[in-house]
Amino acid sequence: MITAISVLFIAVIQKTTSSNEMNYKETVSYSQPNKEMSFSKNNVTDTTLVMATQVDAKLQTIIDEYTEYLEKRFKETHSVGAAVAIVYKGQVILIKPFGVKDINTHDSVNINTVFRLASVSKGFAGVLASKLHNEHIININEKIVNYINNFELKKVSSTYELSLAHTLSHTTGLVPHAFDDLIEINKPLNLILDELKKVNIACLFGKLYGYQNVAFSLIDTVLKVKTGKSYNQHLKEKIFEPLGMNSASVSFDALELNYNVAAPHKLIGRQYKRLPDNDKYYSVSPAAGVNASIADMSKWLIALTGHRPDIIDSTSLEMIAEQRARTPLKSRTWRGARKNYYGLGWRIVQFKHREVLYHGGFVNGYKAEIAFSVKDDIGIAFLTNSPNSMAPESIPAFLEKYFAYRDAPKHDLLAIK
Repeated sequence: MITAISVLFIAVIQKTTSSNEMNYKETVSYSQPNKEMSFSKNNVTDTTLVMATQVDAKLQTIIDEYTEYLEKRFKETHSVGAAVAIVYKGQVILIKPFGVKDINTHDSVNINTVFRLASVSKGFAGVLASKLHNEHIININEKIVNYINNFELKKVSSTYELSLAHTLSHTTGLVPHAFDDLIEINKPLNLILDELKKVNIACLFGKLYGYQNVAFSLIDTVLKVKTGKSYNQHLKEKIFEPLGMNSASVSFDALELNYNVAAPHKLIGRQYKRLPDNDKYYSVSPAAGVNASIADMSKWLIALTGHRPDIIDSTSLEMIAEQRARTPLKSRTWRGARKNYYGLGWRIVQFKHREVLYHGGFVNGYKAEIAFSVKDDIGIAFLTNSPNSMAPESIPAFLEKYFAYRDAPKHDLLAIK
């Protein structure tokens, strides 16, 4: 039994031999106060996670119950593989992999196993744009036509007034999901952008929310014109490398070169089947192109909750959280969620009398979820390679209990010595 101020993570590594390699089943990781954690499998090691060790009894109960809940739901949904991370006060209080990378093998998911993030990628774009804006490299309020001379939309007024602030907040006025069908057939982004002048304008820019992937990714072209570097290069140099997100990437080639990848699966009938790898949506990398492990996501969450101001300062965090458009949140799992908005690459959910920044993502065979609150100093991410109801339930299920606890008296959650 784990006591109130016991070590939060206990390592239980079970070795099983296969014809090709040694497989490890990781239950949870262990740590020591204010020291780095090392987790190794086939020479893949992460020694940069700052782990929390001591928690009070009530928080320990929440973590234990939530872990049991996830284990139960993983079995009930017949999921193939998944991983979860929770950070609080700049430290990891839970990081746990589940299942296997491929249903046809016995190779277990570990904390460095890479998943596709799909639209959770949009949060990276919002942060990067805000960061570059504050560094005076770009201006998100500058008209896109001032960066891209031949940029054209169906209405002249939209052509000359649209900015990155509009594209990154889905307030372009364009018909929602414009040219997603061309993304599906892997048409290059530059050729799709040439077609934007044919898209109907549904409303005035800056007024109403209309979800986009193509228009959202205009930041890539703007950065190439302004700086001579691609969006992918900026993301690597400004976010991935400084944060130590060692497994993160923004291309299909990088995913293919990494052996430690969760394969995509789909529920067909009553069983999950392995899907072929596919490179769809990498052409719109700001919208849906990031690959990352749960270890990477824990570092991302630590930065998002304000604990890496050297990389993401408070001004950038405030920019992404500015309410720019009212939007519905079509989810039965966020019970009690009220007015919802979209900021820069992030949904802003009013949940349990708080503002939570959230995003979900789906691409064939993968589902990702992420949420955080700077004020409550909490962040959570969930990744899976077998989409089902478990993923969208995972974050509200934790936050509902956690916020109830935060609202109770004497909620000094961590007692780090």
